[in-house]
Amino acid sequence: MTKTFDESMILQRLLTISISLLQALSGLGFFVSVWYSDRALDKSGIGDPERFTFWNQYAGWAFKIFLALWIAGVVHAIWRRKIEATHNAAVASTFQKSTWRGPALHLLLPPVLLFVGWLLILI
Repeated sequence: MTKTFDESMILQRLLTISISLLQALSGLGFFVSVWYSDRALDKSGIGDPERFTFWNQYAGWAFKIFLALWIAGVVHAIWRRKIEATHNAAVASTFQKSTWRGPALHLLLPPVLLFVGWLLILI
């Protein structure tokens, strides 16, 4: 049984939403881990170094997962636009002009979170 183009686009949309949700969760996990890590050991070195290392490792993993999901999101967006362009001649004619039409949450999330993190550092 073959999938129609509409069924394929529904699956593509579901994958996009999944990537966005996982990015948001890993970004949140990163900020929570950094916050716990910061609370475990203050700047003068007084506190619990083992707990600091524990939460710092989680923050590192959350960041790596976030970055991998962002790269997967970029690849998926390019692949999805390419499929749409090859399927529909009308989309193919506008493919060169507007590859990134509409807001792509899974592509905008990393720069927004980096900006929020930069603002938190200033506070």
